[in-house]
Amino acid sequence: MKVLILTTCKDKENLYGNLLTFKTLRVGFPTAEVIVYDNSSIDEAREAIKTACEEVNATYVQLREEVR
Repeated sequence: MKVLILTTCKDKENLYGNLLTFKTLRVGFPTAEVIVYDNSSIDEAREAIKTACEEVNATYVQLREEVR
């Protein structure tokens, strides 16, 4: 199974919401291949999302230009 996630964070105050998914991701998808696409988040959020991906063994892909 493959799980694809698209996330974006344009404001540091909203980062907590972006990171909630990673807290339970492996409960619902314990063995799935997970790919997270970061939709041009701010730099500070990007690093936190990247770290969260590493913690749950998910692949992180940075989109340089925002997809709408």
